[in-house]
Amino acid sequence: MDAIVLGRGNVAMALLRLLKDTHFPWSERLRITGIASRRGGIEEAGISFAGQPGQLPAAGNATAAISAGRSDGTTTEEITRWIERHSAHLVIDTTSLDSTDFLATLPYVQAALSAGKHVITANKGPVALRYFELARTAAAAKVQFLFKATVMDGVPVLDFPRWMLPGCRLKSFRGVLNSTTNVILDQVASGRRFQTALDYCRSIGVTEGDPSHDLEGKDAALKIAICAQHFWQQPVALGEIARVALDGDVMPPPAGKRWRIICRGYPGGGQMELSAVAPEDLMYSIEGTSNALEFETDLMGRISIAEIHPGLTQTAYGIVYDLWKILGQ
Repeated sequence: MDAIVLGRGNVAMALLRLLKDTHFPWSERLRITGIASRRGGIEEAGISFAGQPGQLPAAGNATAAISAGRSDGTTTEEITRWIERHSAHLVIDTTSLDSTDFLATLPYVQAALSAGKHVITANKGPVALRYFELARTAAAAKVQFLFKATVMDGVPVLDFPRWMLPGCRLKSFRGVLNSTTNVILDQVASGRRFQTALDYCRSIGVTEGDPSHDLEGKDAALKIAICAQHFWQQPVALGEIARVALDGDVMPPPAGKRWRIICRGYPGGGQMELSAVAPEDLMYSIEGTSNALEFETDLMGRISIAEIHPGLTQTAYGIVYDLWKILGQ
């Protein structure tokens, strides 16, 4: 299947490395025929993944193709038109969230689905804010709209209740869903200043140059909205999710406890809260960049899934997980 990739950042590079170095049963059926980003412009490509892992001549210059691009860039409108007329049957959106406009890449997704192309996206904004609209468009076009990488990377939390707990009713969920704030809380608890902790997050690649969507709770709120809408198929307005913002006034936690920003979701809504959790709470052990989600069900009680110190490979695997759904059938 021919695919085009949107974005030339760290996630796109990690995805390419994962596809190049790991042989999946469907690898030989995937070919990247185009790459686009607003900064790097539009490039046609011919990257295939047939052959043995690490020995893929056709993908030999793939890293350069992803990272280079034109220096003059292009516009959202040009990329949208390119998506509409391209012969590829799959669009892989690796673009990062625009902290000033969560719907910046919505035209790409809408254009792809309307043109009858499958979409896999790692961008939370369009999924959280236009979940039902995009799902209807995909259904009408008889294509798949997949977004595993938007929540806990490649951990199958979005599929878990439906696939692994048939017959159970999901009542609610709670968890730690933002790595930046979790690292900062741990760093402050160990005696570091807030700004030092934030600088550390930048140094390990957890947060971007503008950390506002993490610190103001927007990233976590988007994830709550995605999960709640997906699990219960009820609209959730982002503005109605109570958020927790971190600033330089963070104090050390009470003795024997740890601060955690707990994300909660339930039918029709969700919220965040800054909680001092005790050692017997699973969230106490979710340190640094780790994430976790705990499901409350009627028949199985509480079930938890944790992701320990994830990196870009785990984010890229979230896209591979969705590729498996399309190509591995």
